[in-house]
Amino acid sequence: LLYSISLAMALAFALAVVLYADHPNQSLFDKEWVKEGFCIANPDAPFWTSHDTSFYADALLTFIMLALYFRWRKESHLQGICSSRMLLFAAATIGHGVGHAALAHIIRGSDGGIDPQFEYEANWKEMCVRILVFWFPLLMASCSRSPWYLVAVSAVVAQWGLISIPLKFEFTYVQTVLLASHAVSELTRPIKEKGWEYATFPLFLNVPIGIVGWTESLACTSFYRSIGGHVWYDTTLGAGLILFYVACHQHGQHVSKTA
Repeated sequence: LLYSISLAMALAFALAVVLYADHPNQSLFDKEWVKEGFCIANPDAPFWTSHDTSFYADALLTFIMLALYFRWRKESHLQGICSSRMLLFAAATIGHGVGHAALAHIIRGSDGGIDPQFEYEANWKEMCVRILVFWFPLLMASCSRSPWYLVAVSAVVAQWGLISIPLKFEFTYVQTVLLASHAVSELTRPIKEKGWEYATFPLFLNVPIGIVGWTESLACTSFYRSIGGHVWYDTTLGAGLILFYVACHQHGQHVSKTA
């Protein structure tokens, strides 16, 4: 049920953005969010915009994920899906952060200031880096049951789609691709694989991310930007993965003691 709700929220968000975001008289989405595609705090502070702080948060959260993984990886109750996906989650988190760091670097301009007139044009080298560092780990973590070569093809297609849309819609596009692909992948799991981890994961990730995404787009100016802006989206994502892994560890210990 929660995966279906997550899928519906992601598609509804994307549809609303496509239908209303560019309408001159729309009042649904925050106008500052529509202009940037993200809720950007401190836009005039180089190295301290929401893109920068998102990268810093993702780097810290990746470190915590790896620390927990190497601490618990040999424990028998974490040898299944939880442990095997944690490295993918860590790679996906730092890949996500690098994407923000790249955006922050690009829009700063050569003089270190923010360039509000920036228009993104990717060359083939940048596209390859994005596919390898950003899309592949994110899609591999989202669709961990899929063969790596199919994920690689999907990463190429996803990047092609990304450069075909305005930069301000990048957040909506990436969120839709990742949440939809993950929800479909999980919903099509064989029944025998739908255990405790399957049922618990969306409580920590899919549903909170959907809620935060809507909140950012609707209330950027009124309060979200004042508390840091988009960095809270990345923090919710990374912290949710960490809490899921901790929950797996605690559940596994409980099951081992009662077995």
